[in-house]
Amino acid sequence: KREGKSPGLLWLHPGPSGQHRPRFDMLLSHLVNQGFVVIAPNVRGSKGYGRDYEDLNNHDWGGGDLRDAGAAYQFLVQGRYVNPKRVGVGGFGYGGYLALLAAQKLAVPFGAVVSIGGPTNLVTLAKTTRKDLDRYLEREMGKPDADPALFKDRSPITWVDRLKTPTLVLQG
Repeated sequence: KREGKSPGLLWLHPGPSGQHRPRFDMLLSHLVNQGFVVIAPNVRGSKGYGRDYEDLNNHDWGGGDLRDAGAAYQFLVQGRYVNPKRVGVGGFGYGGYLALLAAQKLAVPFGAVVSIGGPTNLVTLAKTTRKDLDRYLEREMGKPDADPALFKDRSPITWVDRLKTPTLVLQG
């Protein structure tokens, strides 16, 4: 019913070039069976829409893709099924990273945040990542020494003082 009482979830995929596809997802199916309305957007940078779309968030993690996540939240609550104060945001890996930024940088009253394995400090990630991932990370975000302000701005740890929402961070 469109009575604005249901809890909602904005679920962000791992990646950054991952993709939500129409397939069985045990966690999301369980939440839907418990009455949640779930939206799982393919924000810019996702696979499946051509190389140009997949490259849109290169050197822009937490930029346009974060705005897309905000638009997905707006779409979710405008349907009038969901109580805007009962919407959580979460994800695995890159989705967990983007969930933390969403709770810190979007003007959205999220009720909860779940980040599972999401990087919290891009500078540390770039400096300590496995050597076989260096080129991948450089393609995705560049080098932290070349644009330290961008790496700092796009690191959730930078904005931790803005995090007022109950948050679960799982790592390791």
